[in-house]
Amino acid sequence: IFSDCIIANSSLTSYFLKRFLKISNLNNLKDVHVVNIGVDKKFKKIKRKKLQHPIKIGFVGRYSKRKRVEEVIKIGREISKNFDVEIHIVSNIPSSLRKEIEKEKIFVLKERINDNELVDFYNNLDFFIFPSLYEGFGLPILESQRCGTPVVIYKDGLIPREVTKM
Repeated sequence: IFSDCIIANSSLTSYFLKRFLKISNLNNLKDVHVVNIGVDKKFKKIKRKKLQHPIKIGFVGRYSKRKRVEEVIKIGREISKNFDVEIHIVSNIPSSLRKEIEKEKIFVLKERINDNELVDFYNNLDFFIFPSLYEGFGLPILESQRCGTPVVIYKDGLIPREVTKM
């Protein structure tokens, strides 16, 4: 590495850089500095009466093993046994899985939405679920919180402490 320092977007990213790159052993590198990502001002709470029926739970993120989108689907199915729910998923879910879950009336699927739609998306949810195994930062968590929507994360997920302690 030919730098005096490295800038990381979270304490967790900094930790992994130091651990896996053995940064303390590099000659000229003084440190890894953490500079957290900010959330755009457009992410804000819009007055809305929440917890109406159906209860709206949402997830946004790309489809990958790390994001655990299947957990969102599984949770939706379980919750729907006892509650009137809609599970809103914005993700590039593979077509075979998409066809399977589109048959179930509790799921509302979108491939993608733009940033302005994302503000409305968070504001129209009663809960945002983010079951990711790990995140470098976890921007959707902060965006949802800025919109006043409670966020559910898994306790085994490696999410940076500055995101989860807000």
